[in-house]
Amino acid sequence: MDVGRTQRLTRTVLLIITAAILALAGCSALHTPGSTPQPIATSTVTVSAPQASASPSEAPPATTTVGVVPSVDDEVLVDVDPDKYRSAPPVDGYFFVSPGMNLACGFVPFLDGQLTGCQALVKVANLPECDAPQSNSSPAIDFQTGKMAAGHCLSQGVFNSGSRVLQYGGQITVGGVTCTSRRTGVTCIDRPSGRGFKASREAFLPIG
Repeated sequence: MDVGRTQRLTRTVLLIITAAILALAGCSALHTPGSTPQPIATSTVTVSAPQASASPSEAPPATTTVGVVPSVDDEVLVDVDPDKYRSAPPVDGYFFVSPGMNLACGFVPFLDGQLTGCQALVKVANLPECDAPQSNSSPAIDFQTGKMAAGHCLSQGVFNSGSRVLQYGGQITVGGVTCTSRRTGVTCIDRPSGRGFKASREAFLPIG
């Protein structure tokens, strides 16, 4: 037998065995039975909660708009169409009644001009003579255009030929005379002269 060949085979086998032992040792180092796996590193993310809204006491006060309720203002005057108050034939004139239905007023032709007046359907304090049972008349006040007004008793319905109401704040102009309806009564004024009257439940008073 060749001694040199035998020695070479023996060294080769030893090298293979040694390599195998080293390989097994490496595997044992990589995974040792019963060893505890290393935990995976983690990171914590903190999410901030949104800040709470201000308490009701800290909140800005709400703005409140108060509506303005308009009041009835008799002084806001509105001109009305006189033709709507003109009487039908055979009566000639323009007539109206107050909203309280206690005054009947009108403009009627008289001589060469116009007679403007009101007569009450109720008692009037400063014309007590018209309330006498035997008089059978109603208190009235009237004037001819440009002249002073005067109060007296009428036994006939000179100014009550109409039924159309002249509402509060309404004013009607006929022949240069303007009559205005207010809650305080009816006022009729001849614009050129400034003369006229005020008629109400309390009194019939000349103006000018």
